[in-house]
Amino acid sequence: AWPGHPALELVEAWVADTLPAGATAPRVAARGGLPGVEIPRFAEEVNADLLVIGKGDPTAVGDLADTVLRRSRKPCLVLPCQWAKLSPILVALDGSERGFQVHQAACELAERTLVTVGCVAVEQLDREGQDAGQAPQDAV
Repeated sequence: AWPGHPALELVEAWVADTLPAGATAPRVAARGGLPGVEIPRFAEEVNADLLVIGKGDPTAVGDLADTVLRRSRKPCLVLPCQWAKLSPILVALDGSERGFQVHQAACELAERTLVTVGCVAVEQLDREGQDAGQAPQDAV
């Protein structure tokens, strides 16, 4: 961070204006460099549990959120810039241990934010529309 830097002062003022009454002000920092590199780096330096980033135009190529997602070793929550409400949370499960860990974290987040959690698992279909891992109906 660069104390006294105009960019940092601008961000600090914006954050202060958007905080609800009585809320604790977060740590605000400004850095130089490439945002897609520096944001994940800063998340690691402060040992963040979750990195929340806004996503702009869904058709944009080379979007900052995409770059951060590829580089971050920390869990990321991507919200559209027009985001208004978090409910429900949907977790995609693939049957892996990592997927179940994500589900557990989503349930903890949901409990703290008082929202519901849904899950989806998608089975790949073969050319005839059958589950790839199962025998066709007439073969049973």
